[in-house]
Amino acid sequence: MMEKYAIRQLVFTGTNTDPQLYRDEERLLDDLRQRLPPETRFSLHTNGRLAVQKMAIFNQYDQVTLSFPSFNPDTYRRMMGVPGLPDLPMIMSKSRIPVKVSYLVSVANAPAIDDFLLHCQEIGVRRVVLRKLYGERRTWENMVNRFPLEFRYTGLYRKNPVYDYQGMEVTLWDFDRTDSTSINLFSTGLISTSYLLARPA
Repeated sequence: MMEKYAIRQLVFTGTNTDPQLYRDEERLLDDLRQRLPPETRFSLHTNGRLAVQKMAIFNQYDQVTLSFPSFNPDTYRRMMGVPGLPDLPMIMSKSRIPVKVSYLVSVANAPAIDDFLLHCQEIGVRRVVLRKLYGERRTWENMVNRFPLEFRYTGLYRKNPVYDYQGMEVTLWDFDRTDSTSINLFSTGLISTSYLLARPA
């Protein structure tokens, strides 16, 4: 199917789990590298909880998006449902591939955006995505009191505004306005063009 539709990016992600929990992750990567065209890019979408432990495999991807909603342990637990933060500074120092940090904005962490971006910038993060939950109808202005004064608009990516923040790229990501398309293979064997992302209650 990937050859038929000339798909050149393969994303390893999950709707209710993390791809780095897959026991045969490395074997699957090796097998796909051998079977698919050499220009195919492999992207990992992860919560990063196993990244340091599995750094050798982590670095076999071409790029990573890491979901990380807060540096505050209480806020992190509230949003992720588990205690203990991944060691993002360690991940950044050991990563040999581009790492983009995804920050799902909610009532719990919206007031801390300034501090979060500053901390990311300090530990070497080059790209951050501030994203709405799929189906969120509020505008960014109604969700966030204000964005850092240092934000400098640089353009659009898939209809989402992109800013420079002290040399770090920050995208305001809204699934409802994005023109991305994908073909998704679920663990049940279902193939669909809908990612079935959860909507807010």
